[in-house]
Amino acid sequence: MRNFLLLTDLTSLLATIALLIFLECFANMPREVVAIFFFQESHT
Repeated sequence: MRNFLLLTDLTSLLATIALLIFLECFANMPREVVAIFFFQESHT
């Protein structure tokens, strides 16, 4: 049981790191790219 909890903690930690990296990349994108991305997302 303890190993399972450790595993879920590790998974959530990795997910958090991935999210931070994604946000960092997203923030560095040009505004046009972001706008196009959202435009496509809203139309599908």
